[in-house]
Amino acid sequence: METVLDLASRNHLKARIQAVLALSEQLTAPLIYADVGALWGVDSPLLKMLRDQQRMKIIGFEIDPAECERLKAISPNDTYLAFGVGDVDAMRPFYVTAFAANSSFLEPDLDALAGLPHRDIFRVVSTGTAPMRRFDTLIATGTVPVPTFLKIDAQGFEYNVLRGFGAELQNVLGIRLETQLRSLYKGQALFHDIYELLKSNGFMLRDVRITYPFEYEVVELEVFFSRDPRHVAGGNSSRPLRIWELIHDIPSGRTIGLENGRVNWLTLPI
Repeated sequence: METVLDLASRNHLKARIQAVLALSEQLTAPLIYADVGALWGVDSPLLKMLRDQQRMKIIGFEIDPAECERLKAISPNDTYLAFGVGDVDAMRPFYVTAFAANSSFLEPDLDALAGLPHRDIFRVVSTGTAPMRRFDTLIATGTVPVPTFLKIDAQGFEYNVLRGFGAELQNVLGIRLETQLRSLYKGQALFHDIYELLKSNGFMLRDVRITYPFEYEVVELEVFFSRDPRHVAGGNSSRPLRIWELIHDIPSGRTIGLENGRVNWLTLPI
């Protein structure tokens, strides 16, 4: 039997779908969604819907050649590339872990995971090299277009991916990424480093979600950054940004209104 919460959730998703479809009908060109660390493919039904409606192009990067071929087979209209994205154009050491999703260009810090059951799934089972490309190089050579939206799940390498955009980062509207509050990989940048980098490039933090705790401790976060909606209102970026907010269910902003000595909470439109 469907509960009240189930019904509310279904109706909320339906409203988001209708809003995204209405907004996307007015686009002059498909949106570009770059998925760095595309293991298992995109996870949003709204992304898939926009892709199927030919209003979005998905470009995924997945180092594992077998997984990359699997993604191509199940999503033939998307583009999947079997190399990594980072801050250099070169071959780089790559660490394959016992749980494939934890593999990274950075070596796992097993000492930091001591005493946790998670430690074994970060254990390195093989080390090799993998090709890495800067995103601004890929754009300059015409390999990929400039992304409208960016998703990064690079196991501690997110900061390096962002650095590899160079000046092209200014053309991105919304970013979703996974980050950590303490090191799980040797030499990795943490949430505060990413926050400062994106803030200095004109992004604001829009939402923070806990992925899952390491026992009792919150270690990993999924965070969402975007351009300031007030700065893009009425321009060519306004509609795509609203679509990004709806895709990721970003909550509306809130502020206060002062009238006749009273303080009222006001909800801002997304």
